[in-house]
Amino acid sequence: MMGIECWDVGGAEVARIQEQIGPMFDPRTFFPDYDAAVLAEVRRRLGEAHVASSGRIVSSIHSWLIRVDGRNVLVDGCIGDHKDRQPYRRWHELASDWSRRLAAVGVTPADIDYVMCTHLHVDHVGWNTSLEDGRWVPTFPNARYLFARDEVEHFCAEREAAATDEFDAVSKKVWDDSVQPVLDAGLVDFVDGVHPILADRLIMEPSPGHTPGSCSLVLRDDAERACFTGDMVHHPVQVYRPDWNSSFCEQPEQARRTRRAWLERCARSSALLMTAHFGAPYATRVRRTEEAFDLDFVEPDRVLPLP
Repeated sequence: MMGIECWDVGGAEVARIQEQIGPMFDPRTFFPDYDAAVLAEVRRRLGEAHVASSGRIVSSIHSWLIRVDGRNVLVDGCIGDHKDRQPYRRWHELASDWSRRLAAVGVTPADIDYVMCTHLHVDHVGWNTSLEDGRWVPTFPNARYLFARDEVEHFCAEREAAATDEFDAVSKKVWDDSVQPVLDAGLVDFVDGVHPILADRLIMEPSPGHTPGSCSLVLRDDAERACFTGDMVHHPVQVYRPDWNSSFCEQPEQARRTRRAWLERCARSSALLMTAHFGAPYATRVRRTEEAFDLDFVEPDRVLPLP
């Protein structure tokens, strides 16, 4: 689909704002528990929208825009344009159509009321800032940026520590160009524990494991309607195998407990699972099976054309 996918969820409109999609990762290194037979079965069930013919796993990098009760809430900010992300060449110095996609749903950066970052990894915070006259400035000048306090403290300490690998080195750049500028601008609200963003409609909750301060967002009315879970679940294989972490999960045992608990929760409530990286059609419901879970993807209610 070339346009912007939209779902009507519990009286809210949820739009997917894409930055990139494709067969990005080698599952042999991405999943420490990689099993070729398991991935082959996922490909048989779900097709090349999730596992490419090359064997690489398909990953979408997107934000979720939630329009609810007259407010605009952005969940995660992808990679962002013009940023030094070497040695990750696919993410380096982007010039994407992310901004055009946001405009296509009738929203400008000034219209965003809240920016909720599920965590502070490179592909979730980039559009927090934009380059203006050689400086990184907040992209959403009227928004409150919602960061879990535990997450900020963790990555602040990481920023001061010596880099041990490529990801650490890139994370330091990310802090400097995509986190520190919004802290300096005084636009950040530090969140502790469960935090209602909009009364009982949007609730930010801790979901640690991928990072120590990872959070998820629950959209509800009279019941839970959708859970925006960031990198708690990167790929559909982790629904079938919730014990599979990614190689980027910083607290492996906690990540497994959290993943299973939230999958149980989505299955029990029939809430949509809206992750940061699933391929088409991007949103799914979760069903309990005897040993784990299965999924039923939910097509968007409409697709808006790009101008």
